[in-house]
Amino acid sequence: MFYFYCDASKEIGFGHLQRCILIAQYLKTALGKLIAFIETSATVKNHLNLREIDTITTIEALPPNQTIIFDVAHEKNLSSPEKCCQLINHVHQLGHRIIFIDGLGNHRFNPQSNTMPRVDLIVTPYLGSLEQPFLPYKKWLSGKDFILVDPKLKEMNIRSSDSVSSTLVTMGGTDKFNITLQVLNALRTNPHVHINVVLGSFFSYELKSSIQKLTVKFPNFHLIDSPITLLPYYRQTDLVVCSTGITTYEVLAAGLPSIQISPTITHSDNFAHFDQCMVHLGYYKTLSDTDVQTVFEDLLTDKTQRAKIAAQAKQMIDGDGLKRVALALLMVG
Repeated sequence: MFYFYCDASKEIGFGHLQRCILIAQYLKTALGKLIAFIETSATVKNHLNLREIDTITTIEALPPNQTIIFDVAHEKNLSSPEKCCQLINHVHQLGHRIIFIDGLGNHRFNPQSNTMPRVDLIVTPYLGSLEQPFLPYKKWLSGKDFILVDPKLKEMNIRSSDSVSSTLVTMGGTDKFNITLQVLNALRTNPHVHINVVLGSFFSYELKSSIQKLTVKFPNFHLIDSPITLLPYYRQTDLVVCSTGITTYEVLAAGLPSIQISPTITHSDNFAHFDQCMVHLGYYKTLSDTDVQTVFEDLLTDKTQRAKIAAQAKQMIDGDGLKRVALALLMVG
C-alpha cells in the first residue's frame, strides 16, 4: 500500500497536493494499488474528503513496512527543515520505505543535517532539474521524462483557428498574490473573446468576491469554481493564460499556446529558459496591465506564432512521466 504525506494549506502547496492525488489515482485505477493520505491539516483532510479519497490520522496508525511518498511545500512556515528531518528520521526508524518528491534549484529540500537516512527514491519532476538533491538517496529520477501530468493530455485534439475565440485563465489553486484579478483587469478590453476563469479551491473569499464583481460587468468572463480537472476546458480553448507551476506542464503536454506569469522570482528564473514553448512574461510584480494586454492582443490574431509555440510545447513533454514514476514506485514498494 502507498501512503502520501503532503502539507498543503490555504496559503501554499495546492499544486503539491494535486500532484499527489494524480499519482495516487493512477496507482489505484491503472495499477490496482491501495492508497491513502495522511491527514496533515484540516485543509488537506477536507479537500480529500470531497474527492472521496481515503485518509488516516497519523503515521503511527500505519501497519509495518509501508511506502510513504512525501511532497512537502518546503516553506519555513509549513515544513521547516528541522520538523521535516525529524519526521523522515522517525519514519525510517519505523521501518517504512521513503519516497521524496523534491523541488528545483532553491526549492530543493535542504535538511542541513548529517544524520538523515538515505531515502529510497527521490523524484524531481521538473524541466531543467540538473542540480542533485541535498537529501541522501538510493535512486534519483529527474527531468522531462518524469514530469507528472495526466497521460490523457497528450491525446487531446487541440483546436486550431485563425483567431482566438476562447481563452482559459488559471493561476493555480491558491493564487495568494491575486494574479487572476491582475490578468482579468488587463484582458477586459477584449469583450469579443470568451474567457473561462478558474477559481481555485483555495482562493481567498476576498479574491473570489473581487473576481465575481468584475464578471458582472464583463459577461464574456465565465467562472469555473474549483474544478476537479481542467481537461474539458483545455479542449475548448485556443490560448491559455496561467501561472508557472504544475499548470505549465499540463499546458506543454497538451500542446497549447500559452502566456505564463511567475508568482515568485525563483519561478521566473527557472522558467525563463523555456520561453520558446510559451510566452513567459516573468515575475508578476514587474508587469503592468498594458504588458499583459499587449502580448495577449498580439497573439489573438497571430495564428503562426501560436502554432509555433504549441509545436515547441508538444516537443518538450511526452506525457508519459506519470507512468514512468509509477513503475519506479512499484520497484520500491
